[in-house]
Amino acid sequence: MRSVLAAVLVITVVTTVHAQTRPGGKFGFSYPNFAAGAMTPEQFVTDFAALMHNPSAFNGWITAGKDPRRLNPGGIYLKHINVRSRQASQPSTAIEGRPTLAQVQAVNPSWILKDAVGNPVILFGIPGEYMLDFGNSAYLDWIVNTWMPTQLFDGLENAPGTVTWFMHDVGSFVRMYTNCALSDAACNRYNTDEGVISAWEALLAKFKARWPNKKIVINSGPLSYVPVADQMAVFQRVFVKTDGYYGETLTNNGAYWDTRPNPEKRLALLTTMQLAS
Repeated sequence: MRSVLAAVLVITVVTTVHAQTRPGGKFGFSYPNFAAGAMTPEQFVTDFAALMHNPSAFNGWITAGKDPRRLNPGGIYLKHINVRSRQASQPSTAIEGRPTLAQVQAVNPSWILKDAVGNPVILFGIPGEYMLDFGNSAYLDWIVNTWMPTQLFDGLENAPGTVTWFMHDVGSFVRMYTNCALSDAACNRYNTDEGVISAWEALLAKFKARWPNKKIVINSGPLSYVPVADQMAVFQRVFVKTDGYYGETLTNNGAYWDTRPNPEKRLALLTTMQLAS
């Protein structure tokens, strides 16, 4: 379902990019993974003006001198990043665009959130997905000033004035439910919706101030248990600071709420329609 949604939602953004030269814009492709010889990079950028990059295919095209961002400078070719959390077993930053445990620990171990008994806070119960203090000003300074230019960006992204696109994952704006120590302000911040939302705002503000030539969208989606108006108020507050929205799901197929009662599915779909409009 992810590829369908990208085709539907990214086309709205691409229409803006091409509006003066190509009425109607062009479709996007969420995660190209072509068999050998199925489609050349030149053919791809002719048909698709957007993608959420498959790291191996993307890097292979770049190595071969067929970088889609150079073949179609007006395209929206999204590089995956996630500075909100990191996998304990992740070996490097090359695949998923996130700092490693060793990198964070070497600079400031306190940026890895801990619960009341000293265990790393696990994001949404995902095994090994450690939560970072991603609204911390010092952490964000290190991310945008040191980690991004030395660990995330490639040659094109480091070129002054070049417009490149990024997709930040894990776009959830609701509170955690962590057993935090009462004295741990960092941990307790993310136990409130406001703390999570303000952390996103701090991240986006820091990214935009440091890299005004770079574009960022957030991978997010609707909820089936929060009123539409309440969800839209949060989406409007956060997405106004971004360059777009990458939807995780378009219908209930493949969504976490696929097994929920019909009224809950309807609520999530109505929220999606509000986002689209």
